[in-house]
Amino acid sequence: MITRNMNERITFFVIKNGQNEDGEVIPGQKEELFTCWAEASKATVKEFRERTTQDMAGEGIKKRKDTIIFNIRYQQKRVVDSTMMIVFRGNDYEILNVETDFMRKDFSMISAVMIE
Repeated sequence: MITRNMNERITFFVIKNGQNEDGEVIPGQKEELFTCWAEASKATVKEFRERTTQDMAGEGIKKRKDTIIFNIRYQQKRVVDSTMMIVFRGNDYEILNVETDFMRKDFSMISAVMIE
Protein backbone atom coordinates (compact mmCIF):
# COMPACT_ATOMS: atom_id res chain seq x y z
CA MET A 1 0.00 0.00 0.00
CA ILE A 2 1.40 3.40 -0.97
CA THR A 3 0.01 5.77 1.62
CA ARG A 4 2.21 8.74 0.70
CA ASN A 5 -0.19 9.50 -2.17
CA MET A 6 -3.06 9.88 0.29
CA ASN A 7 -2.62 13.57 0.94
CA GLU A 8 -6.22 14.81 0.81
CA ARG A 9 -8.68 14.80 3.69
CA ILE A 10 -12.29 13.84 2.87
CA THR A 11 -15.34 13.73 5.12
CA PHE A 12 -18.23 11.29 4.78
CA PHE A 13 -21.72 12.44 5.76
CA VAL A 14 -25.40 11.62 5.34
CA ILE A 15 -28.42 13.91 4.99
CA LYS A 16 -30.99 13.43 7.74
CA ASN A 17 -33.97 15.33 9.05
CA GLY A 18 -33.28 17.27 12.24
CA GLN A 19 -35.40 19.01 14.86
CA ASN A 20 -35.33 22.50 16.29
CA GLU A 21 -36.17 23.51 19.90
CA ASP A 22 -39.91 23.48 19.15
CA GLY A 23 -39.79 19.92 17.82
CA GLU A 24 -40.40 20.94 14.21
CA VAL A 25 -38.73 18.80 11.57
CA ILE A 26 -35.93 20.53 9.66
CA PRO A 27 -35.13 18.69 6.40
CA GLY A 28 -31.65 18.30 4.98
CA GLN A 29 -29.32 18.40 7.99
CA LYS A 30 -25.78 17.08 7.40
CA GLU A 31 -24.64 14.44 9.88
CA GLU A 32 -20.87 13.89 9.74
CA LEU A 33 -19.90 10.22 9.97
CA PHE A 34 -16.09 10.16 9.76
CA THR A 35 -13.07 11.63 8.00
CA CYS A 36 -10.14 9.86 6.41
CA TRP A 37 -7.10 10.40 4.19
CA ALA A 38 -7.62 9.79 0.48
CA GLU A 39 -5.88 9.95 -2.85
CA ALA A 40 -7.78 11.94 -5.47
CA SER A 41 -7.02 10.22 -8.78
CA LYS A 42 -6.74 12.24 -11.94
CA ALA A 43 -8.31 11.19 -15.20
CA THR A 44 -6.16 9.27 -17.65
CA VAL A 45 -5.50 10.74 -21.10
CA LYS A 46 -7.91 8.23 -22.64
CA GLU A 47 -10.73 9.21 -20.25
CA PHE A 48 -10.07 12.90 -20.86
CA ARG A 49 -10.23 12.45 -24.65
CA GLU A 50 -13.47 10.45 -24.39
CA ARG A 51 -15.09 13.19 -22.30
CA THR A 52 -13.90 15.88 -24.72
CA THR A 53 -15.25 14.10 -27.81
CA GLN A 54 -18.58 13.44 -26.06
CA ASP A 55 -18.89 17.13 -25.17
CA MET A 56 -18.04 18.24 -28.74
CA ALA A 57 -20.60 15.86 -30.28
CA GLY A 58 -23.47 17.78 -28.66
CA GLU A 59 -24.71 21.26 -29.41
CA GLY A 60 -22.45 24.03 -28.18
CA ILE A 61 -20.40 23.78 -25.03
CA LYS A 62 -21.71 21.42 -22.40
CA LYS A 63 -20.77 21.67 -18.79
CA ARG A 64 -19.12 18.41 -17.84
CA LYS A 65 -19.88 16.70 -14.57
CA ASP A 66 -17.02 16.88 -12.14
CA THR A 67 -16.40 13.17 -11.54
CA ILE A 68 -13.52 12.12 -9.33
CA ILE A 69 -12.16 8.81 -8.04
CA PHE A 70 -10.99 8.59 -4.44
CA ASN A 71 -8.75 5.81 -3.14
CA ILE A 72 -9.05 5.18 0.59
CA ARG A 73 -7.69 2.50 2.91
CA TYR A 74 -9.64 -0.74 3.01
CA GLN A 75 -10.37 -0.70 6.73
CA GLN A 76 -12.30 2.38 7.87
CA LYS A 77 -14.40 3.32 10.90
CA ARG A 78 -17.58 2.52 8.94
CA VAL A 79 -18.42 0.62 5.79
CA VAL A 80 -18.73 3.07 2.88
CA ASP A 81 -21.87 2.76 0.76
CA SER A 82 -23.67 4.78 -1.90
CA THR A 83 -26.11 6.38 0.58
CA MET A 84 -23.25 8.50 1.96
CA MET A 85 -21.87 11.72 0.52
CA ILE A 86 -18.38 13.24 0.57
CA VAL A 87 -17.01 16.71 1.33
CA PHE A 88 -13.79 17.35 -0.60
CA ARG A 89 -12.17 20.80 -0.74
CA GLY A 90 -15.44 22.48 0.26
CA ASN A 91 -17.58 20.76 -2.39
CA ASP A 92 -20.18 18.05 -1.83
CA TYR A 93 -19.93 14.84 -3.85
CA GLU A 94 -22.50 12.08 -4.32
CA ILE A 95 -21.08 8.55 -4.30
CA LEU A 96 -21.82 6.69 -7.54
CA ASN A 97 -19.86 3.48 -7.04
CA VAL A 98 -17.73 1.79 -4.38
CA GLU A 99 -15.28 -0.92 -5.40
CA THR A 100 -13.63 -2.78 -2.55
CA ASP A 101 -10.54 -4.96 -3.00
CA PHE A 102 -11.50 -8.04 -0.97
CA MET A 103 -8.54 -10.07 -2.20
CA ARG A 104 -5.63 -7.86 -1.12
CA LYS A 105 -7.59 -5.78 1.41
CA ASP A 106 -5.55 -2.74 0.39
CA PHE A 107 -7.73 0.03 -1.01
CA SER A 108 -11.33 0.90 -1.74
CA MET A 109 -12.06 2.95 -4.85
CA ILE A 110 -14.92 5.43 -4.66
CA SER A 111 -16.33 7.12 -7.76
CA ALA A 112 -18.18 10.34 -6.95
CA VAL A 113 -19.76 13.25 -8.83
CA MET A 114 -19.95 16.84 -7.59
CA ILE A 115 -23.38 18.10 -6.57
CA GLU A 116 -24.24 21.49 -8.05
